[in-house]
Amino acid sequence: MKEIIAKIGRQNHQNHILGVMPLITIVFGIQCYLIYHFAEGVQVGDYALLLGASLATFISWLMYYDNYHHVFICKDHLHIYFPLFGTNYEIEYQDIESIVTPEEECNFSSIVVKTKEGRNHVFHFVDFPVATKTLIEEQMKKTNVEPAVYEEDFDQAA
Repeated sequence: MKEIIAKIGRQNHQNHILGVMPLITIVFGIQCYLIYHFAEGVQVGDYALLLGASLATFISWLMYYDNYHHVFICKDHLHIYFPLFGTNYEIEYQDIESIVTPEEECNFSSIVVKTKEGRNHVFHFVDFPVATKTLIEEQMKKTNVEPAVYEEDFDQAA
């Protein structure tokens, strides 16, 4: 059985989406109002329906990704699982060349895991990405794998 140390979370991204929903709703209303008053020949009902359906679909896909794209930090590997695309694979720590995150900690951001094979694995909307990177690097050290350090990492930190 795999020993799971932690699961990469995306709760901060979901909270952010819910927090900006009132603003998104107001912008939606303003767009419909402007189309009604300034665009001749446009069916406002059709426009509002299309715009609303597009917005609802976009937010639904974001929430689906947040809830069902799983990245587990295990004892000796990362396990990635996303049922929508049938993704279910592992990245062994010894295969990781580097991990790219923002310079400063933030509520959520993307993480890029670069492997020695030259592949980039991007995980979007990760809660506290710098702390997550640190946790992965600690697990790498426990399995006697040292993360690579590049000059560009030092330039970004300066």
